[in-house]
Amino acid sequence: MPSVKLTADNVERAKPASRLIELLDTEKRGLALRITSSGAKSWTLRYRLPTGERKRLTLGAYPAMSLSKARDTVTIKLASVVEGKDPSAEKKSARATAERQRLETLSVLAEKYFNAATKGRHRGGKAKPKRESTLKLERYYWDRFVAPHFGNRSVRSIKRADIQTFVDDQQAASTARQVRVVFQRLFTFARWLEMVDVDPSHFVQVDSYVPRERLLLEEELRGIWRVLNDQPALERLKVTRSRAIALMLCAVTLQRRGEVAGIDIGEIDPIARTWTLPAGRTKNGRSHTVPLSDEALALIEEAKSLRLVDDPKAKAGPLFPTSRGPLKPAGSDTLTRAFIEVAKEVGIRNGRLHDLRRTGATAMTSERIGIPRFIVSRVLNHASDTGDAAAVTAVYDRNAYLPEKRRALQAWAVLLNEIVRGRERASNVGAMRT
Repeated sequence: MPSVKLTADNVERAKPASRLIELLDTEKRGLALRITSSGAKSWTLRYRLPTGERKRLTLGAYPAMSLSKARDTVTIKLASVVEGKDPSAEKKSARATAERQRLETLSVLAEKYFNAATKGRHRGGKAKPKRESTLKLERYYWDRFVAPHFGNRSVRSIKRADIQTFVDDQQAASTARQVRVVFQRLFTFARWLEMVDVDPSHFVQVDSYVPRERLLLEEELRGIWRVLNDQPALERLKVTRSRAIALMLCAVTLQRRGEVAGIDIGEIDPIARTWTLPAGRTKNGRSHTVPLSDEALALIEEAKSLRLVDDPKAKAGPLFPTSRGPLKPAGSDTLTRAFIEVAKEVGIRNGRLHDLRRTGATAMTSERIGIPRFIVSRVLNHASDTGDAAAVTAVYDRNAYLPEKRRALQAWAVLLNEIVRGRERASNVGAMRT
């Protein structure tokens, strides 16, 4: 290995040989110019650790790195060796870190997050496992919107501007909000894993939420009931009778679509005329007892007769099973799709399944029924309404208000029955406000 005083001129004029050659610089100890048989030139540093181990480090290619730059770099690297560091090991570590970060895509992070969230390990502290319905919603927006655009991106490469632009491009404000939630959950988890130092979803803005106020008109309710009880129409719309019953049960009980879709027969007590949702199936995480009106019980009995099980009198299992198996309950999205088809058939514009719940709640507090708002909130299982009492009182007050809720739901079922059948009402009952 020849030693020469390297200059800019002789480095430029150095010719390749039939094999790899190295020219050691006599000016800067440890620096060498490597020349391959093809003529490619690069700089290397040979050094010895305090332990006596000999190491070699590639500094860069020539002419991208000039001779003067190579000498300056050698000075810095040798100084770090004196401090007890190993430049070669540090370079390998940095390369491994960069490769790991490249492989740590948002899709990889998402799978880690969803797995951790099912066990309550998605954030620090004593987190609880996320509800299945919450994870299902987050997965839907991840799979449908975020993954196709960001799934293969490195977690560290995603900036706030990227997320803000993507959120702004969403046509529906509700989609924009849910997409932002997905980013927030993922990057909160990423920070906990120390994959990122800064959360790029922080300060991402979306349009303010505007509460929906749509109430269904009486003629719209009659139209919905007409279609739901018209078997040829249901067959044309590809809505099963079972799904039609579930939609009517949503209207009669005023419970959430997911709660109705996931009813298990074991939750129904026909003797007590109640439907008890376990804490794991409610939005607020508290068990909830729903008194069943005559109309609700009749719908439930018909749904039982339609179940595709070996024993139609079975005391457990989903009331509304999917076509994929008698032991798998229907999803809330199946009810949403069914309602959309029915609404189109009736000619309802800007109507949603949740409007049934809002319409019934509004009717119960109106002069037509006159139920106090606090009781209506109990019927709807809202956790935020404590009846003007301190929130801590609600924690200890486990009064189910069953008689009051029963009167409210029975009165609503009677009124709904009058509306959908167009019956004459007493003269002292006013028209339904919309």
